[in-house]
Amino acid sequence: MTTPPPTPQDPPARPGAHKGLPPLPGLHEALAYIAKGNPPALVRQLEPGLDDDDDLADKDLDAGDDPESAFRPDPSEILNALMILRVHGAVASIDQPLRPQPGLISTVVISGAEDRKRFAQIVPELSIARPKGTQPPVVVIEDGSSLERSVKELTHRIEGLVERGKPSIVGTSRPERIPADLLALESARFILPPVSKRMLEVMLEYLHPTQPIPISLDDADLALVPLIHLAPVFAAETPDQAAAHLRRIAVKRPTVSIGPTLDDVYGQTEAVGALRQVVRDIQEWRAGRLNWSEVTKSFLLIGPPGTGKTLLAQSLAGSAGVVFVKTSYSDCQRCGHQGDFLRELNASADRAVAGAPSVWFIDEIDSFYQRSQSISGYMVSGKAWPFRRCNSMA
Repeated sequence: MTTPPPTPQDPPARPGAHKGLPPLPGLHEALAYIAKGNPPALVRQLEPGLDDDDDLADKDLDAGDDPESAFRPDPSEILNALMILRVHGAVASIDQPLRPQPGLISTVVISGAEDRKRFAQIVPELSIARPKGTQPPVVVIEDGSSLERSVKELTHRIEGLVERGKPSIVGTSRPERIPADLLALESARFILPPVSKRMLEVMLEYLHPTQPIPISLDDADLALVPLIHLAPVFAAETPDQAAAHLRRIAVKRPTVSIGPTLDDVYGQTEAVGALRQVVRDIQEWRAGRLNWSEVTKSFLLIGPPGTGKTLLAQSLAGSAGVVFVKTSYSDCQRCGHQGDFLRELNASADRAVAGAPSVWFIDEIDSFYQRSQSISGYMVSGKAWPFRRCNSMA
């Protein structure tokens, strides 16, 4: 006999696994969401030796009495339940209401397009966004298309909702793109945290209450794992199969940069120290403890050939575990006339944006400013700093 899943009113099957830890925000709501889509099944039991179509009274049994009818929600439901936990975690982190007053907006920083879609699907029915007796909130998200079009459409929708006095919940990867006059109506800003190890443990306890499933991934690892890679884990029929999928993820987890890390750089102490701070900031951002606008995003590296400018950029990507995209004046010039030159430069920028967060390294940047061999004065500097911050995106 298989053990039926706990009811939504129950705590996780093995509460001792998290003894001493505070309650996980949104756990009840997440379990209730799963149970709502998976009511107990009725199983037909036939007398031995009789066919299914024999005229016999059927006997209804609890689904847990038949291994073939064991509780098995769709993986997408578990991913949605994780989104519920993440949203509740974001709200609990700043102790502010998610639903704003009429005519105001709440902003939720969500880095991935798929996460934004799942957020828009789940949030309108959550009790923290829809108190009893109220209408669902209006949720608008960045659509993930071209940057200019996405920002324009998002701004237009927010303006329309504000003008009609609607409370708006906005999901975007970069709140700073929203015009300042609209951001002045922001009542609260939240950062959606990634899936944590504890969240994953609770979901696996719910799906497989009879056997602990080891998880060799820590929070930093899980922040890099595409959520679609967890679908086979949640679809596994047995705890052993789920554990096998987790081991496969641990071995093959994304290492988007396989180049050197900052530990491989010798010398350039000041530059390495500054870049290590960026790595720490990115880790804090992934953990939901730092707003993206507070992460240092650009540096100007100055020095003659062979001093390690490219190595530093590659090492930043390696230590942060992000995509490294490189271009240069020479790379673009090889493409031909000015139209092709600019097309290659734009393509490089698009590759960096598509892999965001990423390191976009532009070599020979001073040459881009020169026209007809004239001296631009861009690189005039009397100081021998190994790097400088600049205002452009890098």
